[in-house]
Amino acid sequence: ILGCGWLGTAFAAHFTAKDYKVYGSTRSEEKAEKLRSQGIEPVIFDAETDPLPEKLLGSDVLLIALPPSKIGATQLDKERALGRWKDFRGNIIYCSSIGVYPANGGPFSEREAIYQKSKHSQTDLLTLEKLFSNNPKFTVVRLGGLYGPNGVVNFTPMALLHYCSQYANHIFLVDKIDRLIRIAYYRHAAIYVG
Repeated sequence: ILGCGWLGTAFAAHFTAKDYKVYGSTRSEEKAEKLRSQGIEPVIFDAETDPLPEKLLGSDVLLIALPPSKIGATQLDKERALGRWKDFRGNIIYCSSIGVYPANGGPFSEREAIYQKSKHSQTDLLTLEKLFSNNPKFTVVRLGGLYGPNGVVNFTPMALLHYCSQYANHIFLVDKIDRLIRIAYYRHAAIYVG
């Protein structure tokens, strides 16, 4: 797992509970200890500069759950970083964003996905997704707003938020992890939204 934040560690928990060997990346020894305590074998890794660690190259599944802002400072840095990982031959699940669609309402199809810089990360997400298109086991999961393990507000997709006047796409962590697990087991090669 590249990116052991709350999404990556929740994904790992399913597999460690079933006695799978799970490697998870971190940039610090302090976080490495936390990962060990969760049954995850830590791999010290800086996405901006390091090649994909040897331990991960033989994995069956590679979950990339790094926010674009952690992959590199510039668009070119991000493309170079992901380009170093594109030869991985296992199942790749890349957590992208619904930011590839126009911000003027929906529904959308792939025809509306556009090459544009995300407001949040200043990254052209669609370009990053295309870096893996040569891998037949590559799956993109475009995430909207995720509610983490302690989320208390019960949103449905495209629910009107009570504190503002715009629509948002939200999904609970447990629902997203369920879909990611199914993708990991059954090697779906596709693009999923939500």
